[in-house]
Amino acid sequence: MTKTKLDHMTVQDNIHIHASPKAALATLSSPQEYPLFLPSQISDFFPSGDGFSCKLSLPLLTETFSLTRTASDDFPVQYTATDQSRLRTLSWELTPESEHEIHVRLVIAIKKPSGILKTILEPLVLPVHLTQMARDTLWGLKQLLEN
Repeated sequence: MTKTKLDHMTVQDNIHIHASPKAALATLSSPQEYPLFLPSQISDFFPSGDGFSCKLSLPLLTETFSLTRTASDDFPVQYTATDQSRLRTLSWELTPESEHEIHVRLVIAIKKPSGILKTILEPLVLPVHLTQMARDTLWGLKQLLEN
């Protein structure tokens, strides 16, 4: 699902995982674990302390960004941009369903483009690719935690 606000758009997707909520939280709280499940659209991944930097490669958007872990009332694990990149937040919502099952929702917020051409083209193209990247990320997380 894509939501658009005045200055940014939000893409989100979710998945059911047969793993303990504790294991999911530990994995998502540790940037060192991310290369084990991130999709091919993300490369040059470098964890550092409570955050990471990496390169995002999508049609109409290729950029390097840096994120650091931040507190959030809505999400148990949230990373926020520390630079001027367009990707602003990467948030994980975890809903335990039992001792060995969890529902995970990934929410990605990105600044809207500037410039007339990107303003017209990007809303048609970028949400589809961001949604696919979110699905690929969640699928990779599911494969990691269930195996």
